[in-house]
Amino acid sequence: MRQILFILVFWSSIASAQIGGQTVYGVLDLAGSAHVQALGGTLINRPGADLNFAFENPALLNESMRGKIGLNWSSFYGGVKYGNLSHVMPSKKFGQLGFNLRYINYGSFDQANGLGQITGEFSAGDYVLEAAWSKSLDSNTSIGVKPELVYSYIEQYTSAGLALTLGAYHKTKKGFDLALLVRHMGAQIVAYDKQREPMPFEVLFGIGKSLEHAPFRWSITLHDLNRFDLRYEDPSRVSRDPITGEIIKEEITLGDNLLRHAIFGVEIFPEGNLTARIAYNHQRSREMKIELYGRNVGWSWGMGLKFKRFQLNYSRARYHITGASNHFSLITTLNKLYQ
Repeated sequence: MRQILFILVFWSSIASAQIGGQTVYGVLDLAGSAHVQALGGTLINRPGADLNFAFENPALLNESMRGKIGLNWSSFYGGVKYGNLSHVMPSKKFGQLGFNLRYINYGSFDQANGLGQITGEFSAGDYVLEAAWSKSLDSNTSIGVKPELVYSYIEQYTSAGLALTLGAYHKTKKGFDLALLVRHMGAQIVAYDKQREPMPFEVLFGIGKSLEHAPFRWSITLHDLNRFDLRYEDPSRVSRDPITGEIIKEEITLGDNLLRHAIFGVEIFPEGNLTARIAYNHQRSREMKIELYGRNVGWSWGMGLKFKRFQLNYSRARYHITGASNHFSLITTLNKLYQ
């Protein structure tokens, strides 16, 4: 496990030099499945048979996912739609191997000239093709890799990029699930115009555990570990002293900044085939709510139902005070195709 940590930290030290300013291809950071969305939008240390976990952290790809196919669909804000189709091949020759195609459709926009006259419409969208591969080092430790090919278009402008995600997973003797992920290392190969933009590189660490004598599982995901300071000056939280006229800016404490790196999630497994989930994303809460509204911004919840031949998941995530997004997932196994 120490060797794995060294390799991932070494790669992160190389790629961190690319960070700066705005990044491109935000679609890479969108969780495809309702299960992951219900637990805060990022989950890298959840073992199990849900093949969607393998495309969050390729080290989670395992034999129980073989032959499965997943279909995910999300209704986002402003009419934006996105989803993905994933499949894990039951191949013994190549080890654990899975593929995922995700898309996001931003809809149609009015096209206007310099005078503001409407001249037509244009569209925009992103597509990502991913391949996940994993290798077990022993019964409790695995590593994985996931190359990512991105294609994006906005009106007549197009862009393409290549990225690589490396992951590691380890289950301790006391039952803790640990994971380390270095994702989206790469570059924008073809820029929209002339200037290339940096990739959304990120380092994450996750820890979780299922309780032995209670139907609960908790998880904590630490994100953006390559950027310590996640604070920024929010214009909506700037006021002026009525007596002195001095501008008063919101003071973000060190503790608040540290919490912005964390996502807290809980899963509940009552009797039967029903699972309930809830999570809190502090960064989302602090950045997307305003002073008097949006007290539940940053929270997400969902549920899962298992049937004999398929599994259904639903989640609802509160990103903003204007409403919440809905996410649906279907997982089944193509047994007859591989018999």
